[in-house]
Amino acid sequence: MKKSLVAVGVVAALGVVWTAGAWFTGKQMEARFADMIDQANAHLTSTVPEAGLKLSYENYQRGLFSSHVQLILQPTGSEGSPWLAPDQKVVFDERVDHGPFPLAQLKSFNLLPAMASVTSTLVNNELSKPLFDAAKGQSPFSALTRVGYSGATDTKIALQPLNYEADGEKIVLSAGTIEINATGDGKTLGLSGEMQSALIETLNEYNQHVQLSFTNLQSDGSSEMTEFAERIGAQKLSLDKLTLSIEGQQMGLLEGMKLDGASTLTEDRK
Repeated sequence: MKKSLVAVGVVAALGVVWTAGAWFTGKQMEARFADMIDQANAHLTSTVPEAGLKLSYENYQRGLFSSHVQLILQPTGSEGSPWLAPDQKVVFDERVDHGPFPLAQLKSFNLLPAMASVTSTLVNNELSKPLFDAAKGQSPFSALTRVGYSGATDTKIALQPLNYEADGEKIVLSAGTIEINATGDGKTLGLSGEMQSALIETLNEYNQHVQLSFTNLQSDGSSEMTEFAERIGAQKLSLDKLTLSIEGQQMGLLEGMKLDGASTLTEDRK
C-alpha cells in the first residue's frame, strides 16, 4: 500500500513539473516569437532581396501544453513581388507543442528535452488550391520541427504525391522527404532530401511535347557562414536515371549520375 502511494506521489509530482515546464516554455515561445519573425525577415532580405517578401503572424493562441498561430508570407509592397501578386499570400497553420517534453516529439519516441515542437501545414486558399487539388485534397506537405533551448532547429518535411494536369502540362511527383537542421544563429545549415520519381510534360516554344523524368533523386549538403557573410560547404546529388524526350523520341539519357561540390576559403597569397 505504501509503495502504491509513493508511486502515485511520484507520478503526480512529475505531472506538476511537466505542467509547470510546459506553461513556462509556452510563455518563452510567445515572448520570443516576434524576434524569430524579425530574424526570418532579416534572412529573407539578406539572401533574396529581389523576392520582395515578408513574414508575419496572427491569431496567436497560447494554451497550457500547446499553442496555435498562423504564419503569413506576402509581398512587402503594394505592387506585389516577382513571386506573389499584391493580394496573394501563403498561409501556414502552426501547432506548437510546448516543452520540456513536447507531445509531438514523444509520439515519435524522441525523449530529449526541447523548447517546443512545431507541426506546420499549408492552408488551402485561392493561391494554394491547385496544390491541394494535385494532392487529392490533402495538404501537399507537412513539417515537424524540433526547437531546442539554444534556438537550434531540426525539421523533417514529408512531401505528398502530386498529380497535376492542365493546359497541355503534366506533373507527377512521388512522395518525398526533406530534412533541414540549423544552429540557433543560423550560421550552420544542413539539408538533405530524397524523391523516388518525377515526370514533367510540357510544350516547348515550337509546340512540341517535351517529357523529363527521373528516378531516385537524393541530395545531401551542409554549409556554414564565414566572417565575410559568404556560405561555404559541401553538396552531393545523385540520380539513378534521367531521361529527356521530345515528341516521344528519346533525346537524352543519364544513368548513375553523381555530383559532388564543395566550396572553401583560400588564403590570399598576393
